[in-house]
Amino acid sequence: MTQSIFNLPHRACLIIGGAEAQDFLNDLLTLNITSLAIDEVRAGALLTPQGRVLFDLLVSRKNDTYRLECDRDRRTALMQKLHLYRLRRQVEIVADDAAVSAQIGTPESDAWLKDSRAPTANLWRSYADTPPNSAADITPYHAHRYRYAIAEGAAELPPERALPLEARLDEQGGVALDKGCFIGQEVTARTHYRGKLKYRYLPFTASKNFAVPCAITKNQKPIGEVLGLVRDGTTWRGLARMRPDALNDALDDSIPIYAGAETLDFKTASA
Repeated sequence: MTQSIFNLPHRACLIIGGAEAQDFLNDLLTLNITSLAIDEVRAGALLTPQGRVLFDLLVSRKNDTYRLECDRDRRTALMQKLHLYRLRRQVEIVADDAAVSAQIGTPESDAWLKDSRAPTANLWRSYADTPPNSAADITPYHAHRYRYAIAEGAAELPPERALPLEARLDEQGGVALDKGCFIGQEVTARTHYRGKLKYRYLPFTASKNFAVPCAITKNQKPIGEVLGLVRDGTTWRGLARMRPDALNDALDDSIPIYAGAETLDFKTASA
């Protein structure tokens, strides 16, 4: 696979340290911090008590501390929320100026961390003081994410609206229901064990560009929405939040699925 490096200036990090950092994060976040390997980046989230995504995160270890990656324009709010939960615990929360970069294809340097959200995607993450040489256009990175139904950022995981299981965080190692309580755990566990997901994130392709977000319809009835869309070679690739029961119809050529006036193809893109 051709190696492609993309600097992501819209993403930024926090460093969480101190004697109680691991327990602090494990009590708050959806993933199991204790099983996080030193050479990986794993999805996770801080939820509301109602089980909605408040901050979507990529979590990794940095020596004896932990790194939380989020949208740059949401970092201050994340710091404020973590300070609110810290109380008297021995935890330090500081902003990190490292440049966030992603790579598609196996890197030549061991400085890169494996992005475990989709093992077959061959995605890697780097946090360096000086960003590596990269492609000017980062749309291929977004297209690659969409191909594997990987959501990232507040635009695709709307705060206080998105549900972690709908966004496939459970499939991506970002939800650990067997580790004990975390914020929003009761609602998330109930949704999981009852198997009542109303929506699911799915990849699709389209022949033309159109404005997003955009409602998805079948027989003129809403069945979901488009969260992202970017050019991918000669086609357009996107990420949809759609009712799972509508997918069988989406695979049937006789029942077109629309976003605005454009038809969506779910057969050529599977998570």
